[in-house]
Amino acid sequence: MDEWPFHTPRPTWQAIHKLFNKFVNTGTVDTRKGVNRKQHARSPISTTNAANVVNQLINTPSRSIRRTAAQHNVPVTSAWRAVRRFGLRPYHPTWVQKLKDTDLAHRIQYCNTMIPMFEYDPGLLDRVW
Repeated sequence: MDEWPFHTPRPTWQAIHKLFNKFVNTGTVDTRKGVNRKQHARSPISTTNAANVVNQLINTPSRSIRRTAAQHNVPVTSAWRAVRRFGLRPYHPTWVQKLKDTDLAHRIQYCNTMIPMFEYDPGLLDRVW
């Protein structure tokens, strides 16, 4: 029998030897992209620099991580890692209007006006939003 199933020629002894050596060296015969690619080591950020970056972000939350990293001469990715290591979540605070005590009467008046309108016309909410 010179043919394998599906009418394909059988592998040569060189191909089998090559697969065997590959298995011995890598532990697999899988040919994935990037298996032999060198991994670059991450540049570690010192604990002091990480603490400085995080303290700066806590004290001035409106400042961006990119600007804070540039101020402390730290790579941006290292600053992100430091922020995540300290358990912080990135967000920008949004300023909103403050409700005053005098607003309560206006809110009650608005609700008293709108509730009967919604009861009269249930589709009003769909047209408003």
